[in-house]
Amino acid sequence: MADITAKLLSPTAVSELGIEISANLQKGVESVNKIIHEGNKFLEKAPDWLDWVIETHIKAFENLRDVVEKIVKKVNEILEGLAFPIMAFLLADDWIDLIKNPINKVIGSISDDNSKIDQFWQGPAAFAYKAAVMGAPNGQAGQTTALSEVATIAEDIKERLWALAGIVGGFYVALGVLVQQWLAAMTASAAAATTGAGAPPAAAAAGASSGVTFTAIIGLIAALGALISKQTQMLTDYDGKISANPAFPEGRWPRATVASMSDGSMKDKDGSSDWRLRT
Repeated sequence: MADITAKLLSPTAVSELGIEISANLQKGVESVNKIIHEGNKFLEKAPDWLDWVIETHIKAFENLRDVVEKIVKKVNEILEGLAFPIMAFLLADDWIDLIKNPINKVIGSISDDNSKIDQFWQGPAAFAYKAAVMGAPNGQAGQTTALSEVATIAEDIKERLWALAGIVGGFYVALGVLVQQWLAAMTASAAAATTGAGAPPAAAAAGASSGVTFTAIIGLIAALGALISKQTQMLTDYDGKISANPAFPEGRWPRATVASMSDGSMKDKDGSSDWRLRT
């Protein structure tokens, strides 16, 4: 199989990965149909006095058919979520481009140097303003600290989404390997079945191999579930960080007292602005 890991890097490549797994699955089914076909031809020629042998072989063919149907159904269900890794990568980028980077720009614009005015401002109002924006001397968090914490949370969420993408991507890599190995086993059994007398043992071998493959797929799903559960719990923990965080003023994100942000301009009777934050 081609390098499946590289196939997780773009939407087009993800689609190709799904096509490749589906194609291998279909080839395996075709080999199984060939085994059953050759087996039916052999059993039709078997003498009646070998009824008990025929019955045993029929059960082997039925077992093969049933387990292969389970494999096909399960793999097709799994392939419905194939787009998740690339979606998680793109969503992680959104957390950086739409949240972290803009917040970092705001942090820079309200830094101590950018918050100074030309005439030195002092007194209780100046102290309260600077404490709210930059943080109070007593350690109370200010808006810059809160913004930095939000940026940190955005970065952490990006890392978690990347981890989820990698975990699920690795799952599909493993699934692709399992399907490829199963295809190889079915191809070999189909070749053995063409001898006629080799069809019954080929069906038994194919059934056993298919059973192992199906069990491995179920185990793969269980392992994926455990890993995803751990990552999603970490993401859930961020809800607590956002709702109650010591980095926020008074432990929570401050509620706005105005509908929109402004530069603090004050206009007098002549309509001019005598004071504003220096930007």
